[in-house]
Formats: sequence, structure tokens, C-alpha cells
Amino acid sequence: MAQSLSPASRRVVEAISIIPERSKQVRIGPSEIGDICQRCLAERLVESYNGKPRDPQALSIASWLGTSAHAAIEKLGIEDAFQELKVTVGEIEGIGPITGSVYFYDRISNQIVDFKFSNKKKISNLSRAFTIRENNEVLFDNSSRVVGVLQKYYTQQMLYGKGIIDTYDYPVDSVSLLLIPRDASIETFENGITELRFAFDKSVADAMLARASEILAWSLDHPDELDDLESDPQCYYCNMERGKQWL
Repeated sequence: MAQSLSPASRRVVEAISIIPERSKQVRIGPSEIGDICQRCLAERLVESYNGKPRDPQALSIASWLGTSAHAAIEKLGIEDAFQELKVTVGEIEGIGPITGSVYFYDRISNQIVDFKFSNKKKISNLSRAFTIRENNEVLFDNSSRVVGVLQKYYTQQMLYGKGIIDTYDYPVDSVSLLLIPRDASIETFENGITELRFAFDKSVADAMLARASEILAWSLDHPDELDDLESDPQCYYCNMERGKQWL
């Protein structure tokens, strides 16, 4: 337990558990715009509009592992690729340009690759939470407990694709999510990573930006009625944190 750490170990833990600056950002980012919970999205949009940074929670071990892995990936130096590309994915009236960073863009295949870290069970569930039709239309399984997370990831990558095109005029044909298990023990990279690949669809990014603008406009017109917005049944925050407030 933390309170039994030696002084030297405590110094290390205190250093690695500092909340990164990106967690203190004021303006909403691409990873948040795809939130399927209208209530949570409305609150985050209003915070951005008012210039209020989101309330950073204590850095979890899982978040630290993800952040550390991304830092390692940035140093790979793969040829014919760009890493950590700063992009503007669009604009929301009242908030301004929405920016983010694309972790990896492959110039040979015109493909974006992002990395998500989770446990093996959740990765398996994410892999089964959608189907792709022959015309590349993605159908999400709304009965899946992880469909909200998957849709959020999916929207984020479509926004990044739009950002690559708008910011650099590079073509984007597809996006991939590499799902890496944090609880892998004997798995290798060859058999332990799951790829979810989707055709790029700019209309998804445009629709999500329009949705965010509409939700913000409604929220500003009804500042005392945000509680009337529907919480998504699978929203972790609404089910857990708001649930505590309602007790």
C-alpha cells in the first residue's frame, strides 16, 4: 500500500503520478466529442465554452501505462510515416478550433493508426461490438456493454482523419485501432494485439461536430436544464459518480 512505501519509492511514485498537462486542457478534444452520453458531453462543452478546465482526476495506473507506451511509440522513427501530427479537426461555434494529435499516419497506405490499452476481456468485447457491411458501413451492436467506448474511439479516429486532410492535405483511406492488452502475460506482439480497421468516413466527423454544436447551443439556451438531458444507460460516469450523488 502507498502509505508503507519507503521514502525513495515514494519519490518515484510521486514523480510518475503527476497529472499530465493534456489532462488539464480547457478546450474539448477529439477524444471527447464522440461521447454518446448527451449529458456528459453537454457539461464538457459548457466547460469549454466558459474556459473552465475539466476536473482532472488522480492519474490511474492504467492511464500512466498508456501515456508511457505512447511516449515510447513516439520515438520509433518509422520511415514514410508521421508521428504526433498536430491537427485541427474542425470548429465549434463559441468554443473555437478543436485540435488534437494523431499518433501515427502511414504515408504509404494513407492510414491512421492509434493505440488503445485495455484488458483482454474488454478487447474481446470491443472486437465483437460491430460488424462491417460490404459497402464499408459500420453497424454497432447497441446491446454490447462496450459499444459506447467503441463509438467514442471510432469517432475520434474519423475526426483525426478529417484533421489530417484539413491541416496537411494528406489523403486518408482508413483508420486502425491497435488494441494492446495490459494484462498480457505470455502473449507476443504477433498474437496479442487486435486490430480494428475501418474505412475513413468524413461524414461521421462532420456529423459529430454538428451534433456537438447543437448540444452546446441548446445547453447555453437552457443552462438550468442540463439535468434534463438523457444520460446514456451505459455511461460509466453517470452510473457510478452521479449514482453516488443520488444516494
